[in-house]
Amino acid sequence: MCGFKNPLNATRCASCGARVESYGNADLSDEEAHARRHQQEGFEWRWAFLAFGIYVVLQAMFLVLAPMVISSYDPQG
Repeated sequence: MCGFKNPLNATRCASCGARVESYGNADLSDEEAHARRHQQEGFEWRWAFLAFGIYVVLQAMFLVLAPMVISSYDPQG
C-alpha cells in the first residue's frame, strides 16, 4: 500500500500495517519501477528523534515567548 519494502515472509507492512501480498519487484513494469524509485525503504529512528527534538525546541520557544507577547496585547484596551 505505502511502498515500504518489507521482508519476503511478512504478512503485515511494518510501516502502515496493511496486509502484504506477494508481488515482488520483478513483476513491475518500467513505468511502475520508475514511479516507485523514491518510495520509503526503511524506518530510521534518527529522523524520528530529530523531528521530536525540533518539536520540543519549537514548543519551548512558543511557551516562553507567547506569554511575553500575549501579555502586551490587550484586545479590550
